[in-house]
Amino acid sequence: MAPQLVATDGEEPVIYNPALTLSSVSQIKQFFENKGYYNAAVKDTVHFHGKNARVQYSIIAGDPYRVRSIEYFFEDTGLVSLILPIPLTHCWVKG
Repeated sequence: MAPQLVATDGEEPVIYNPALTLSSVSQIKQFFENKGYYNAAVKDTVHFHGKNARVQYSIIAGDPYRVRSIEYFFEDTGLVSLILPIPLTHCWVKG
C-alpha cells in the first residue's frame, strides 16, 4: 500500500496582532543595521481580505557604511601584544 501524502500550504493561521507587526518592523530594521545599512527604511502594509490579513514589508536598504581602514593608537603599550594578535579577517571584509 502506497503512503498517503498530506499537502500543506504555508503556516497555520494566526490572529493578526498590530504590535507583532511593529515588532517585526523593528527586528528587520535591526537586522539591516547589524549588516551596516544604518539608513535602512522598513515599512509595513496590511491588506485585509474579509477575515484574512496579509502583511507586506517594504525595505529600502540604502547604501551600507564601509570601513576603509583601521588604525590603532595605544597609550598603554602593554595592550599592543594583547590586541594586535586578534585576527580581524573573520569579522571585517574590506569594502
